[in-house]
Amino acid sequence: MKKIISFAAICALLISCGGNNKNDAVVVRDYPQEEHSGKVVFDEDKPILPAPGENNKKFEVQTIDHYANGDYRSTGVLHDQSLSVALMKSDLSVSVGRFTVSSDGFFSYSGGVLDKARILFHEGGNFEFRDPDGNTYNGNGSVVTPADNPTDSKIKALAGAHWILTDIEATVKGKNITVNFTDKDGINPNDVEKVAEYINKKGASIDLEKVAGYYIKSISLNVSPSKTIIVEFLNGKKAIEGTWAPVLTTNPMTFSYSFNAELDGKLFDAEASGSFEFGSDYKTIVVKVNAKAAAEVADIVIKAKKIQ
Repeated sequence: MKKIISFAAICALLISCGGNNKNDAVVVRDYPQEEHSGKVVFDEDKPILPAPGENNKKFEVQTIDHYANGDYRSTGVLHDQSLSVALMKSDLSVSVGRFTVSSDGFFSYSGGVLDKARILFHEGGNFEFRDPDGNTYNGNGSVVTPADNPTDSKIKALAGAHWILTDIEATVKGKNITVNFTDKDGINPNDVEKVAEYINKKGASIDLEKVAGYYIKSISLNVSPSKTIIVEFLNGKKAIEGTWAPVLTTNPMTFSYSFNAELDGKLFDAEASGSFEFGSDYKTIVVKVNAKAAAEVADIVIKAKKIQ
């Protein structure tokens, strides 16, 4: 069963870059937060927030990476409620979401541990922090490092916005199973639960409780200030993140990635490599994935389009 589940995970997540030219009427703006991207390091007076889903623990923010496509990745230390004890083993935590910047300079966050928080950064390393409850305090000691955003047109196209699946086509080794998911077939390839149900009808035995409610909202590939892949879900499901590495000097271009998160019994933990090619407009991609040798999957082709 784990091998078939690996197939579901790969179909759902290896789409880190994909491509089919559908519904492109909406104009996608690349790098909407380019001037605000960079790394923030809090040296003292760190922001402290409740840690969602962590049994009333506190999250002391250490760093925030702001990506040019509007994503953020925050690292922090989990404490008990009194803030007196950093929790063993799980003391370092990561949270991801999105941010925008208002005309008055406030960074406003959605999703993850910083959800509904706001931060205003001043010259000299000072900042004003407002937590989701409206409490405000001033701190100092933060260091803001601007992102070294890429100039290469291919990297800019990959990391400029977000991606969503349009097609999945794959065969399963030793099972004589071929699956193909497109919007036209009535199963959206981003609907992980429906994809799993369909595969089960083909003879697999995926535990549907582990995929219940999972629907991909977007996938993003960030390069600066760190090479991070983020997969967001709808229905209040927690986003997951990892690292990725593109190689643009080959033909076709290649990539690899590894997810750090644990989710639903490690269903979505995945490592893989593959190749990809852009459409002529850089708004679509076709990805061919090489799964782990142990997986019962072969010839995976994933297509996706760029979204905001």
